[in-house]
Amino acid sequence: MKHSTHEASIHAPIEEVERTLMDAAAWDWDDPVEAIVAENPLAVLPIKVTMDEHRAIAQAARAKDLSTSAFIKQSAVDAAGLTQFEAVTPAKDPRAAADESVQFALAGTNFACG
Repeated sequence: MKHSTHEASIHAPIEEVERTLMDAAAWDWDDPVEAIVAENPLAVLPIKVTMDEHRAIAQAARAKDLSTSAFIKQSAVDAAGLTQFEAVTPAKDPRAAADESVQFALAGTNFACG
């Protein structure tokens, strides 16, 4: 693949290692690397809520015997109209819920749902 002088000048010079990696003749075709790719990988969605919102959400989650993050996920999946929801996490014991609030307060109002 040839580049005009103009195109070549706008690209950073390629280091020798990168040049070797891009050269298909240097690839190890005899020993391929096998990988398992997740069918449906997970995503972590950080959301911000106030302490009052967190308390209300946590209370509603406990009422449904769910962890706070499982409750948020269930609510979001329901609102999106999805029919499949993987196994939900049961609510932690009350002492753990109190710890969750403390951790939440220490982290400011940044709450990770996953």
